[in-house]
Amino acid sequence: MDDLNYTIAGLRPDLAAIEVNEPEGYISEKLMPTLKVYQPAGILDYHAKVADTGAQRDREVGASPTSQQIAQSSLEFSCEEVIKRGAIAPKQVPIMGGIENADKIGAKFAKRQVMAAREADVAALVLHAPNANFSAGDVVTQAATARKACKGIFGKLLLVAGQETLAQLFMELVTENGSSELFSRIVSGTSPNVAMEGLDPAAQARAIATLFGCQGALAGDDEIWGKGNLAGRFAIGRFDDGEEDAHLAKPVFGRVLQYLPDGKTPISITSIPFPEKKNNYYDAEAHMVAKVLNSSGVYVFGGVGG
Repeated sequence: MDDLNYTIAGLRPDLAAIEVNEPEGYISEKLMPTLKVYQPAGILDYHAKVADTGAQRDREVGASPTSQQIAQSSLEFSCEEVIKRGAIAPKQVPIMGGIENADKIGAKFAKRQVMAAREADVAALVLHAPNANFSAGDVVTQAATARKACKGIFGKLLLVAGQETLAQLFMELVTENGSSELFSRIVSGTSPNVAMEGLDPAAQARAIATLFGCQGALAGDDEIWGKGNLAGRFAIGRFDDGEEDAHLAKPVFGRVLQYLPDGKTPISITSIPFPEKKNNYYDAEAHMVAKVLNSSGVYVFGGVGG
């Protein structure tokens, strides 16, 4: 096989810098933003939610006011290696347009798998064991309960689910006798039949968010957000945009802690020619761990479509 069909050996910052468009439904960065850490393991300080206790009205003259202690909380973390290897045989390289194109294809594939691993970690934490089973006939009360549970956490109030779960939730709301009239008016102003016609998924999501009193709805990739026991679950929670160091001054739901060995590359790419195996290898590697900082930031419902 011609040497021109083998890649070069070593770290490839040129490949690591290639933009990989997140597949449709990758939403984890909007829910648990990345927090760069400068060591692979250690202690993370963060601001925990402080419950309201009410102002004092009975202070005696000369006595000090009753204080409410506010202090940082902390947790241990250890960033895990997340790695994926893509392989391209030299005989495939000419078909792909040469080794430069093959390098990009192999690197993008490996990098996307690491991104999917991050997505899955966040999905499991957001759609945790349900707090309650969803009932379309009791949606107003359940929505109020969920909103109240998330009170005091910093961020936008959002509804989060897999794409299919969100579609099933829409159908249950628009056909349930107890809630269909209210929901139909939100969607179309008329009847359930009209509400079901001509609405794209984005419009359905906006309508559901409005009914639950949320500022928006996010639909995750079903291959991750609707897989296994996550199917039929949705969450209402408060999620912030990852403003730097916000977790130190405000109670936020969570962060994905990511260690960058070189201080700048979130996902490194290494290319490896391997003539003995008649293959080119492309390793994408990251070091990360997802951590919930304030669990009350999310309220989960189960049982949609069940």
